[in-house]
Amino acid sequence: NDTQDGNCNCSGISCPPFIISSTVSEITCSGSSDGKIILEPTINNSSYTYVWNNGINTNINDQLGAGIYIVTITDQNGCSNTQSFQLHDPVPLTIHSTITDATSFESSDGSIQIMIAGGTEPYKISWNDGQMGQIRTMLDTGTYSVTILDSLGCTSSQTFKVDALCTLTGVACDDKDPNTHNDTYNENCECIGTECPTLNVQPIIIIPKCAGDLADVSLDTFGLHVKEMIWSNGDQNQNTQLSEGQHFVTITRENQCVSAIQFSIDIPDSIEINLIGTDASNTGVADGSINTMITGGTKPYDLQWSTGSTSPSIGNLPGNRTYSITVTDANGCENSDSIYLAEFICAGLFEGKVEAEVNSPDLCTPLGIISIKSDHEFPDSTEFSIDGIFYQDSSSFYAVASGIYTPTLRSKTNGCILTLEPVVVQDLREYELWARSPTICEESTGSIIVGEADLEIALSAEGPWYRDSITDVAPGIYSIFGRMIESNCSQMLSTIELIPADFQYLINIETKDAVCGETFGQIHITLKDSNHLFSLDGGNRWYPNEQTFAVSPGIYEVLVKVDQQCVISIDTLQIRQIQGLVASISSVQAPSNCSRKDGSFMVIGAGLTYFSIDTGKTWTPEATFDTLGVGSYLVMIQDSSRSCLDTINISLTAEDDEHDIVIDELLAPTCFGEEDGYLKLSLSPPSETASWLWENGTTQPERTRLEAGKYEVRLSLNSFCYKDYSVSIADPEPIRFELPPLDSQLYCTGENIEIELPDTSLTYEWYKNDQLFNIGSEATIFGAGLYKIRALDSNSCESIKDFQINYSEDVFIPNFLLASAVEVGKPALAIEISWPVPDTIFWQVEGGTIVESFLNQSTMVFEDLGEHEIILTAMKNGCMSTVRKTIMVVEEGQIAPTPNDFDESIMLSLFPNPNLGNFNTHIVLSETSDLQIRIYSEEGMIVYSDQALQVDQLLRNIDLTGIKSGVYIMLVQSLNSWKTISFVIE
Repeated sequence: NDTQDGNCNCSGISCPPFIISSTVSEITCSGSSDGKIILEPTINNSSYTYVWNNGINTNINDQLGAGIYIVTITDQNGCSNTQSFQLHDPVPLTIHSTITDATSFESSDGSIQIMIAGGTEPYKISWNDGQMGQIRTMLDTGTYSVTILDSLGCTSSQTFKVDALCTLTGVACDDKDPNTHNDTYNENCECIGTECPTLNVQPIIIIPKCAGDLADVSLDTFGLHVKEMIWSNGDQNQNTQLSEGQHFVTITRENQCVSAIQFSIDIPDSIEINLIGTDASNTGVADGSINTMITGGTKPYDLQWSTGSTSPSIGNLPGNRTYSITVTDANGCENSDSIYLAEFICAGLFEGKVEAEVNSPDLCTPLGIISIKSDHEFPDSTEFSIDGIFYQDSSSFYAVASGIYTPTLRSKTNGCILTLEPVVVQDLREYELWARSPTICEESTGSIIVGEADLEIALSAEGPWYRDSITDVAPGIYSIFGRMIESNCSQMLSTIELIPADFQYLINIETKDAVCGETFGQIHITLKDSNHLFSLDGGNRWYPNEQTFAVSPGIYEVLVKVDQQCVISIDTLQIRQIQGLVASISSVQAPSNCSRKDGSFMVIGAGLTYFSIDTGKTWTPEATFDTLGVGSYLVMIQDSSRSCLDTINISLTAEDDEHDIVIDELLAPTCFGEEDGYLKLSLSPPSETASWLWENGTTQPERTRLEAGKYEVRLSLNSFCYKDYSVSIADPEPIRFELPPLDSQLYCTGENIEIELPDTSLTYEWYKNDQLFNIGSEATIFGAGLYKIRALDSNSCESIKDFQINYSEDVFIPNFLLASAVEVGKPALAIEISWPVPDTIFWQVEGGTIVESFLNQSTMVFEDLGEHEIILTAMKNGCMSTVRKTIMVVEEGQIAPTPNDFDESIMLSLFPNPNLGNFNTHIVLSETSDLQIRIYSEEGMIVYSDQALQVDQLLRNIDLTGIKSGVYIMLVQSLNSWKTISFVIE
């Protein structure tokens, strides 16, 4: 009851306290939502309102899960009270297990022991096999399930598997996977292997210079522990020769890992020579010529003709000679070819009249004969052909089928050819026959007549034979045989039907094919004599009068029965299956623009006769339609019988010429390579029906986030009119700045590098190992590391370049071998093993004397006992580094003798013959170590150096080809031993 007093102060009556009692029911099972809170006011007032934090507005809040629930209770005076409650999730009912597998699959000695936690005791335990209890023994292998029910009805289930113990664990096996090794059985008796390491090696390929030669291919397998290698040609040696193309090598290592390496070999194309010759015009005339076209190989080419010429084209050549050429390319590869130039002497080669004689086939000679003849004898060198392709020595050709042939003569001596006029071999077995039918069915007054004077005919192959005609023939169907007079060779000539003349008018036949995909055609027959019958199925069923049949496509013979003795075959009918019309549009010419009517198209397809483009109002036999504007056209099509109707659609579109696309705004990317360009287009004059479609599917007139490039859009004004437009956006010039060749230089330890960049219009940020250390056009580089320069212009466009700075201490490590102790007065040997090999070395000894220095070795003697320091100073590329080591000088007799096998710690061999300068070296160490190889000349100059890290053997090919003759020393040194060998290069 808040009110204002006389001083405009708002004050009210304090709310009396009220108490709400509550009843809380906790959640029974973990994860359930059956908690419940009931509120009861101590003063019965039905005007209380409740607002819970989970949205409930009554005094009862149930079906609750674990969580905190807050309620605000307000009475009718607006006084409120807030209370909170927390429902807890009970400890979940869980099952823990200990499983003992059976000793074998046949044994029943497995066990399962379970331990139960959480929930509310007591528990009820139920197994899937009806058993109870926490401990199960004497179990077979298999799957077992248990369900736990506590006193509140909460449940938990779990499934266990009893396996058999594997007795093969750790035993070697083969998992059949070539990509694994060290395969063994695990505790589940599964054969598991260790994945093979990746083999990172590539063949060394020496490409031959000339086509057809093989490439020399080898594989450096040092350190790979190769057991077997097989090349794609089957060779199993370390070196092989392969032809051009795709190849592979399969490598099996000692650990049985298999790797396949694929590679390709490209060999230069072979030299191809194409000679084009022109023969001499006559005997004794030197006007022949040869032109040369050369491809392949490696230019330039060296040409050498048999005439001594070196030009690609040679002329003034006499005929009847062969000319050869040898082409040598820049790699020394060669190819040769030759050509024969003839003399024009063919005109008088074949004397007299030459012609072809043809004997066409007849009844007894199934194939014809072509003979080429002349009134002069053909030269022995003449060969003959009737197709210009296949030639033979004989001038007669037998067993020639009907056709047109071109007889040809060719001289084997000079290739001259004489072509005769084409001849025709015609099959004369097609003889003229005709028949005269009987007048009525009951008469035998028909006859069969032959029109060839030397031919006789019969109604069977055995005769009797008739020379002119066969008479007194009854109606029917007859096979006619023929033979030449007084010949024993006969053949069937034809089949003839004799139908009485009056039958031609006693029957009317109409047919209709199965058209437009219909299943049946139609035969309609009308007999004019009601006493006659007809049949369509060979006389099985007979029909009178007029009949109409729906028939499947096929052949039907029409028989007419006059009486029981007279049945005549009147006709043979064919009902065809005519498919629906198949049409397509061709020769489409779109209108030149949307307002012109100069478009056209043509309809093509088999059996199309009538066309309409105005929904059948008018039809035309013309398949081409012109003077058309843009739009959609429905073309209706009919066949000649107008029984089939089909349609096809075509749309003619054109480019609009009444509107323009305008660039409203174009912003190029701010920086080179950025994607923040912008483009906005519009249409002039505007059109409400216009739609945009860009090449990426965008349908708005503007494009954002553009990079440099070409952008294409099609503006459609309606379904048929469009306008194509393209816009090119150029990149701004990239930021360019140049750095000195810092990567390729070696700097000495402690040296600072001053760099000044000339373009002061840019802002430069300098980073070392990604840490900013300077801003400006000048900077001082200090220490080795990866440096980066970020150049920015006034638009904050950037260009970044990085470079690596190497100091001598990072790339050049001086080192030497030295014994840990030496006896007083005895020589001690120090051997320099720096890498890379230094240019110059200097030795210093404290408390001792250097008695000899040779190559990279120094011998020194100490007269005083105690520890002494030896200093090696080495220089490389003008930078100097120093390394120090100490040696202990002891009294004589205090150092054990060197083992006899000291010299065997390095095994060294050279093969096949180092005297030639190109040889192999094989080095075997007694233990794994870093290894160096150096070769010195007699003057002490290093001519070869190499190293390998952590190896126990090394195979290297050393090529000193071209080096001067003399004695050379090879020094091989590991981290704890060394060995030398001398050899002569002749």
